[in-house]
This record gives sequence, C-alpha cells and structure tokens, in this order.
Amino acid sequence: MTMKRLTRRGFIIGASGVVLGAASPARAGQGVALSGRAFGGAWRVVLGAQKDARALADEIGTVLSAMDRVFSPFRPDSALSRFNRAATTGWVDVGATFSSVAAEALRVAAISGGAFDPSVGPDVARYGFGPIAGSRAGSYKGFEVGEGRLRKGGAGLSLDLCGIAKGHAVSAVASCLEAHGVADFLIEIGGEVTARGLAPSGSAWRIGIADPVAGGVHA
Repeated sequence: MTMKRLTRRGFIIGASGVVLGAASPARAGQGVALSGRAFGGAWRVVLGAQKDARALADEIGTVLSAMDRVFSPFRPDSALSRFNRAATTGWVDVGATFSSVAAEALRVAAISGGAFDPSVGPDVARYGFGPIAGSRAGSYKGFEVGEGRLRKGGAGLSLDLCGIAKGHAVSAVASCLEAHGVADFLIEIGGEVTARGLAPSGSAWRIGIADPVAGGVHA
C-alpha cells in the first residue's frame, strides 16, 4: 500500500484505461493518493489533505482484503475459487456477501437476456484473460441462490463475478470513507470508479477514458 501527495495537476491510471483528473482549479490545494493491490490488480483512492490518511489507508486495505478473500479468482483460497472447485450440485455455504453479489449478477444476467453472463469464466480463461478454469462455460440459468449459499445445476459450472465484484468493492470503500466523515474522494479499482464531493483543487472531479493506441485522453 502506498501513500503520496498529489498536486492539483491530476493523474492518469493507465493500466485500467481510466483517466482521472481535476478541472482548472478553483483554489489551490493538494490531495493525498492512496494505492495498493487487490483483485489481481490495483486500487487507488484520492482524498483531500487528511491528517489521518494513514489510518484511512489501513481501513481501506482491510475492506479490500475482505473483498479479495471472497471474490478473487486469482486466490485459490477465496470463497469464489472454493465454490468453483466444488464438484457438487448440492448447496454450498458461501456467506452473505458472496450470495448477495451473486444474486445481483444473476438478476442482471436475466434482465439482459444473458448479455451479462457470470458463467463465462472458462471461456474468458481460454482467451487468456482470466484464471477460472472450469470444465465448461454454461449459462447463468444454471445457478440457484439461497441465503448465504449457492448451488450449481451442473458440477462443472463456475461463476465469474469479475464484472460486478469490483463495483461492489468500490461501494464498500465509499461506505467506509463516508463512515469516517470523509466527504470528498475518488475511488478507482480496476477501472471501476466512483466519486463524492470535490477534487482537492476545489473543482469537480473529471474522469475520462485513456486512448490505448495514441495515448492521452480519448474522451
């Protein structure tokens, strides 16, 4: 986990394809950037000058470590990985956090007609973009969610919650900061972004998309 001072010039998070910065400053000011690793990638939080920035960094790290232990497909000991390895069609206890996020993923899958499908992990892995190596990709209709538990319609099915878990983690970090009375912040985890209040310069937060070919800001 790292912490550094930011000037009002803004910054780019190139690995995620997200560009974050501030508009022309309404007043001079500095911010604090906190960063670390989670979900096989990086997270970054920008705050105004905070006397307790180190304590906040520790709190954020604790929140994201808990999320990582549940949702990371890169960790063999995560709840997600254990569920995917379970060669059973019976109920598997996964905990309330896992089951609620899985339920939302399956709800979005249903209303999108499968355009968002959290069962595609093995296909994603075959193209080299993920570590979920289930025996086959199936359908979101092959899962059932209960209170704190899940089950598969086929023992070889697996869940890939990467399309929603980082957003859930962003919301959890935002709730953590708000609980500590922080009103102005920007959070980015692997391309998922949320912001509250104003940038350290006093202006509105500005978020863009990096151009992967030419560099700089696409829009």
